[in-house]
Amino acid sequence: MLDILHKANKKSTTKALGYASLLLGITVLAYLAASIHPVLPLIIIAMSWLTAFAVKNPFVILLLFLIFTMGRLSELAPILAQLSLGKLLILFTIVVFILSKILERDYSIVYSPHNKWILFLLGAVIVSIVLGRSNSHNGFQLLKGGYIKVLIFYFLILNLVKTPKQALIFQLTLTIIVALLGAYALLGKILGTDPLTGQALVEGSRAAMVGSLDDPNDLSLVLLMPLPFCVIGMLDLKGWKRITMTILAITIIAGIISTQSRGGLLGLFAVIAILLNRKVKNKLILVTVLSSFVLLAVIAAGITERRTTQMQNSGLDDSASDRLTAWQVGIEMFAHTPIWGIGFSGFVENSQHTRLGLPLEPHNTLVKVLAETGLLGFIPFAMLLYLTIKNSLALGLTVKNQANSFTDAMKSGAFPCFMGFMVSAFFLTHAWTSFIYIFHAQIGANFSIFDPENDNSYGESK
Repeated sequence: MLDILHKANKKSTTKALGYASLLLGITVLAYLAASIHPVLPLIIIAMSWLTAFAVKNPFVILLLFLIFTMGRLSELAPILAQLSLGKLLILFTIVVFILSKILERDYSIVYSPHNKWILFLLGAVIVSIVLGRSNSHNGFQLLKGGYIKVLIFYFLILNLVKTPKQALIFQLTLTIIVALLGAYALLGKILGTDPLTGQALVEGSRAAMVGSLDDPNDLSLVLLMPLPFCVIGMLDLKGWKRITMTILAITIIAGIISTQSRGGLLGLFAVIAILLNRKVKNKLILVTVLSSFVLLAVIAAGITERRTTQMQNSGLDDSASDRLTAWQVGIEMFAHTPIWGIGFSGFVENSQHTRLGLPLEPHNTLVKVLAETGLLGFIPFAMLLYLTIKNSLALGLTVKNQANSFTDAMKSGAFPCFMGFMVSAFFLTHAWTSFIYIFHAQIGANFSIFDPENDNSYGESK
């Protein structure tokens, strides 16, 4: 007993000495900085307090990075892009994560079956850059400038979302950000111009954002991410929780309709079909309700009024015809180099030398991976999809009957959230962007938390 007390006292003394040394170092640094500029000591003290808070609360910094990434803050405020705030924030998050691990003397990382396939996919990407026929410089630029950041984000989510409370806060934060994007799209549709820039809507009638979400199809894809969570909450929860989820669901659906995206509407239909299949046992009623919803959504979106719906002799409009041609070209690229593909980020470059004749994306996430990284990349990418679907189904099975809390709605919504997203992503190109990896990490983390057979499961939280 005395030995235990002695060790505890020694540990406390060491920690106290460490904090005292740190305080002394900050004081000396602030004193020296005062001779340079009187404001510098205040900045040093403020940054020291911020770092101390962040090390104690790394999850909060993760949420800030989520807000920055999903809210596209650097695109809404260009000055933030000039400051490279996104890169600084993720670097700060990594440093905070490492420091928190050192202070806690916990050097473990969360295990997920996704991890090894993420590494295999990264290896395939590097091989495709080196051996593919595309410009390797462009590939390496995208790898270090974007894709590595995406994988780091995946790793941080998986390791910093560790409790039921954190899992729910992460989901609610994501949902609120997306609902704000939906409100932005709806406001643009009502005004007839972009709310910030005043520019005309895409094709005259389609709402979008600025920057990387300036394509209405991409915006609709992002809007789908938390939608089933909101709909389940709207149907199953009571009181203020139901009211809140109803407002969020209506805002997001209105945003999707404002984009007039056929891929977005298909994802929306997939979500509604999965959720109705759970609630409605009579198949005739199910088909009738779903058909009515489809008809109303198409009319509300005004799909037939889009400028790209000019029909060709084949019965397809220009947009659909270009997509089919791009898919065929992508399959041909894969057939030419089936093992490692044409090279990471090389589709657009190579499409100019095909019958497309233009620098176009394949408008299909799976074709993108297959063409650019071959079987080496497609197999791990497919395994990631399989594991996320499997884990999301398992999460849903932990909820008996209907959802009684936000946490239940989150678990029940995991599968329809991911499937709605993937239905829409099938018609878009998002193999290397952060959105799909947020799903992999979030569902992987939630499965680690809530899986009843997992020794690390923390139980449930309301």
